[in-house]
Amino acid sequence: MTPCDTATEIPVDHLFSLNGESPVSEQVAAHVRSFIRSGRWPVDHRLPSTRALAEAFSVAPLNVQTGMQQLVREGLLTRVTGRGTFVRKTSRKLACIGVYDSCGVDTHAEMAFSRRLLTELQGLGAAADIDLRVFVDTRDRTTLCDKPPLDLANACAGGEIQGLITLSAEDNDWPWLNKLPVPLAAIVNWAQTGKVQPDRSQLMDLAVRDLARRGCRSVGLLDISRVDMRAPNSLGARAVSMFKRRSHELGVETRDAWMLLPSPDFHDDFLTHEEYGYIRFKRLWSLAERPEGLVVIDDVVARGVLLALLEHRVHVPEELQLTIQRNRECKLLCPVPASFVELSVREVAAALMKDLSRQFNAVPRPVITVPFRLVPAERAYHRNEGECVGYGG
Repeated sequence: MTPCDTATEIPVDHLFSLNGESPVSEQVAAHVRSFIRSGRWPVDHRLPSTRALAEAFSVAPLNVQTGMQQLVREGLLTRVTGRGTFVRKTSRKLACIGVYDSCGVDTHAEMAFSRRLLTELQGLGAAADIDLRVFVDTRDRTTLCDKPPLDLANACAGGEIQGLITLSAEDNDWPWLNKLPVPLAAIVNWAQTGKVQPDRSQLMDLAVRDLARRGCRSVGLLDISRVDMRAPNSLGARAVSMFKRRSHELGVETRDAWMLLPSPDFHDDFLTHEEYGYIRFKRLWSLAERPEGLVVIDDVVARGVLLALLEHRVHVPEELQLTIQRNRECKLLCPVPASFVELSVREVAAALMKDLSRQFNAVPRPVITVPFRLVPAERAYHRNEGECVGYGG
C-alpha cells in the first residue's frame, strides 16, 4: 500500500503533551497503536517517514523513533531495510518465547532463584502450549558485550521467537536488550526497569513488624542487594527507607553499623552469596553492641549467615531473633527457630508471562506487584497442609 507522506494526510486525534503522565514517545506509540488496532492502518501498510510523523504530531523526530521502536518490539510493526516500516501481520497467540540467561544459572550455586524461575516458566509454557527456547550467553563477560549473542539476534530477526524473558542479565546487557525487536519482560531491580516488581517495601514492613512482635527492641539488616541511597526513588532505596521508617514508628532501634549492605560500587565477582552472608555476619557479631533481631535477605545469603551463627555458638532465639527472606519453592534447611518472609517464584513466573502477553497483544502494561507472605516462627516448624514449612517449598 502507498503511505501518506504528508503531514496533512496523517490522522491526528489529539495533541501530545510534554507534561503528560507518560513520556511523549509512549504517547506517540499509543496513538499509532490505535491506528493499527482500529484498522485505519491495515496489515502491510507502509508507515509515513519519521519526519512526516514528527511534523504531523508536532513532536521531535527522536520521540517518533523511540515510539516506533516500541511497536516493533511489540510485534505490531516490522522494518524492512531499504523499503520502510510496515504494519505486521501477527498471530494473536504466543507460540514460542525466548529466555535469556547471561551466565549459565545451572553453574552458579547462588542462582537458585533463577534456576527455579526457569523451571516454573517451562511448566507454565507447557500448560499453555508455548515453546520455550533458552539462550545461554557463553561469551567472555570480562569484556564489554554491547550486542546480543548471535543466536539470539538471529532468532529475533527471523521471527523464531515472539518475545523474550530475562532470566539473568549483566548491567551492560540492558542497552542492547531494550533494542531487540521483540517484547521484553523482566523483573524490576536496581539496574533496569521492567513491569514485574517483587514488593520489597512490603518485605521490609513484614520483617520489622515480625521482629517487633517477638519482642526485639533493636534490629539489623543483612542484604546483598546493591542500594544507592543517592537515588531515593529507586526500589532498593525505598525498601531500606521503609525498614528504617517502620523501625522508628514501632520504637525499635536501628543503627548504621547494623545495616549490612554492599556499596553501590560493590562487586561480588570473587564472593558467592553464601560467602557474603558468612563474612557479613561475622563482622556484625564482632561488634561490642549488637541488635536483638536480624533481617536476612535472601535464602542463599542466609546459608552463610547460619554457618557463621553456628560457628560463633549464637543461641537463637535467646541471643538473636531471625527473620529470613526465602523463595517459596527453593529449599532452605534452617536448624534454628526463625520466621520467613516468602516470595513465590511461581507467582513471579506467571507475572512475567502475563507481562509478555500484554505486550504481544498491544494492551496496557501496568506494573505487576508480586507480594511477600510471612510465615511466623511459631508456625515455621509445624506441618502446614502436609508440608514442612520450615524446610521450604
